[in-house]
Amino acid sequence: MQAALFWVLWSADLLLAILVGMAMAFRGEMNASTGLQAGLLLVLAAALAGSLAARYAFRQPLLGLLLVCLPPALLLLWRIWDLLHGESSGTG
Repeated sequence: MQAALFWVLWSADLLLAILVGMAMAFRGEMNASTGLQAGLLLVLAAALAGSLAARYAFRQPLLGLLLVCLPPALLLLWRIWDLLHGESSGTG
């Protein structure tokens, strides 16, 4: 069960990274700010690489699962922060 959850979350993170990369390219063509997208892409890349390293190189599957859960948790906290403070930090 843990392995299936890991791969589902890892695949979702990979798809999210592709989507963020495409959004960053789209915003860049319009000369819009891409700082937040670049930061999110960096977190996603670190989580993807770190989770695989923790799972296979260091033989720590639980740590790999925690690392792969970080980007969705970060996005959820970011959304809650925007809702509570009434401002959108994504319009840069």
